[in-house]
Amino acid sequence: MDVPVIALSAHDTAADHDEAFAAGAAAYETKPIEMDRLIESVNEALNGGPPD
Repeated sequence: MDVPVIALSAHDTAADHDEAFAAGAAAYETKPIEMDRLIESVNEALNGGPPD
């Protein structure tokens, strides 16, 4: 069973994104958290795409 990981960081550089995805993250979100975007990322990670 794969468990999707959503990386959450205060850093927003391309290197930070690349490092998170290289480590296996399904998504990368930055602070401050935008709840709508976080929910969208969770849906995409769990369902393999954006919600219908």
